[in-house]
Amino acid sequence: MRLEDITVEVRDKTLARVGLIRPEDLQLELTDLHNGVGSWTLRLPAGHRLVSALRAPGSGIIVTGPDGQTLLSGPMVSPMSSATADDPRGTMTFEGVDDTVLLVDALAYPDPTGGPLSKEAAYDTRTGVAETLMHGFVRDNIGPGALAGRRVGLNAYVTMGANLSRGPTITKSARFTSLATVLSEIAGPARLGFRIVQRGSSLVFETYQITDRTSTIRLDILNNTLSGHKVAVAAPGVTRVLVGGQDEGVYRKFVYETNTDATTAESMWGRQIQQFISQNTGDTSELSDAAEEALAEDGFTGVAVQAVPMEDSLMRFGKEFNLGDAVSVVVDDQELISTVTGYVVKADQDGFRLGMMLGDTTGFDVAAAYGKAIGSQAARIAKLETTAEATTSGTRALAASAVSLAVTRDAFPSGDSEVYLTPAAVTAGSWPWTGQWGSLHTYRHGSGSEVWQTYRRIADNWTEPQQWIRHANSAGYSRWRQLGLDLHASIGGHSAAGLQSGGTRTATIVGAAVSIAWSDRFVMTGLGQGADTFTAGYFNIAMPVNGAVIKSVTTGVADVTVSSGAIPLPAWATLWYIPPVGAAETSLDANFRISVHGGATEAIPSHWVLVAACRGEPTTGSAVRWGDGQTTDAWRAFTFESGWKAFGDTSPVAWTVRNGVLYCRGLIGRTLSDLSAAAGTGYPLTAALPTWARPAQFAGNWAVPCNNQFGEIYIGSDAKLYLRLKAAATLTSNTWWASLSNVTWPLG
Repeated sequence: MRLEDITVEVRDKTLARVGLIRPEDLQLELTDLHNGVGSWTLRLPAGHRLVSALRAPGSGIIVTGPDGQTLLSGPMVSPMSSATADDPRGTMTFEGVDDTVLLVDALAYPDPTGGPLSKEAAYDTRTGVAETLMHGFVRDNIGPGALAGRRVGLNAYVTMGANLSRGPTITKSARFTSLATVLSEIAGPARLGFRIVQRGSSLVFETYQITDRTSTIRLDILNNTLSGHKVAVAAPGVTRVLVGGQDEGVYRKFVYETNTDATTAESMWGRQIQQFISQNTGDTSELSDAAEEALAEDGFTGVAVQAVPMEDSLMRFGKEFNLGDAVSVVVDDQELISTVTGYVVKADQDGFRLGMMLGDTTGFDVAAAYGKAIGSQAARIAKLETTAEATTSGTRALAASAVSLAVTRDAFPSGDSEVYLTPAAVTAGSWPWTGQWGSLHTYRHGSGSEVWQTYRRIADNWTEPQQWIRHANSAGYSRWRQLGLDLHASIGGHSAAGLQSGGTRTATIVGAAVSIAWSDRFVMTGLGQGADTFTAGYFNIAMPVNGAVIKSVTTGVADVTVSSGAIPLPAWATLWYIPPVGAAETSLDANFRISVHGGATEAIPSHWVLVAACRGEPTTGSAVRWGDGQTTDAWRAFTFESGWKAFGDTSPVAWTVRNGVLYCRGLIGRTLSDLSAAAGTGYPLTAALPTWARPAQFAGNWAVPCNNQFGEIYIGSDAKLYLRLKAAATLTSNTWWASLSNVTWPLG
């Protein structure tokens, strides 16, 4: 590469190119670093036509190589003038950095969409492919997805390059850390590189894959690929990493890791070198990532090389290999492996010179080594500063987005914490208080300890508090249980003593369920009137509409859905209603609950009102006791044969069992073709009765009215009900009827 191959242009603060510096005027030195911020120094005569443009704040340069690719671009940070007797007009020296500095300038917010003061999230935690995470953090903090207030200055020109979804799947959290630090922590273990460079009128964030070229790039003075080198081999900086996470004492999480390169270095140097890293996260995968990052940086035998490549070498830097690639270096007939970490370019009247840096070359320069140490300490101190609030005393406020009903107890910090839940946050976190505002208080002693939680409902028109509690141990969480309060106790302790009306009530057995319904509202009275009791002095309990879902509070018992104007209750089930304390009297379908005897049921709060209780099994007879003390037998419909059915719409035909006796009711009719009945001939009316519903012994015949004469009902040997007439008759369609209301027998 020759001096004429390098093009240096000056840009203004809008990235517009304003002029080209000719080769004969060029005195340039630039340094580019792998996953770091490069720098440049440019000297021009004070009278050069581009000096005034380059002195303007926000200006910069663009350096292009012989293949048209941008080597480096970046802003000027410091102009300096000097003059001597030999140079009375003086010289301007401009120092600058590359555009990757924008990543150092920016903090990674815990909530990039909410700004630095947002309380919606404690950390910006993301899980995904490494390269995708890198692009996501940049996009949302300074790129096209960032807040308008951050898209100012050079940030306004940042665009996203290609994302090829390379690297492993990891989890990464960010909280007010330099964006460059976040990217470096992802890129190192994932073997990725990144930079920001000007292309056209945009500053493009680019990522690239590090390539292992040790088998094809072999740098050696003897094979004319290097004109000179300086090599240092050093012991590893660390071989075993202990990372501490959240909490303290015996409850703190730890991971302890090493890898093959580190253990190989241990064997070579005879030293086991340990390092402790503190992280404010409880995610084990993030702790492991921190360990892998430390090992990727210093967990191997270090090979540092300062090298000058031959001009006519076939192994050309920038062509056959580039920043970040792993290459081989031969020193004293020993082949060593190192990574290209940077390069230096000097271009002036003496020509063009290129030097490469492989590995950590700070050992060649005391000032550089000191600077690296200071930088490392600064990064660690910055992490402590951004996580210091983790150890503050008192109740810790958590963002609603940080927790949900599904999270484990370890997701909550040690000590007391509080989460304010809006209706939207309740839905997003799958909490059970749909549509409510409230606060969730959690106390946890430490990792592995028991957790106690209290939820308090908040509402504008609510002076009577509602609270729920639960606790968790190694077996998981208990159910939420609502606390009974003084007002709740006054409602009647489930007795519903003030329950009135209800209209016509029905109970019908369908399969294994008892379907109940009532025609008019129940009214609960006598409970006082006011904002802290009931605004109307009473409340209604109306029949819920079809499609309404009534939640079960018994484990293993499914919710039930209202259909055909009735509520299907399992055997031994109880229907409850939660009074709308402090609200209007309107009946709320969402306030109904069912519980079932014999199952694991939540403790029923004392203020719930008993609406109806199903007593007994459908197979042996059942009745429904209503909240006002009334009882309704549960009737089962007959299954008819030969065209018989209920006669008329107001005459239900069914049977029930009460105290071991089966009772029938209703009128039956024949609506098919005319039927001539001979005296003594039996006609089947119903399908066979269940075995348990048959009489203990012969039950006899039952005389029943049948049109204008009498007939008999009897049970045949096939367990069906039959009708026979005392005298022959021809009965016309729709006029043949018989009553079952006096048919009854004791069960076997």
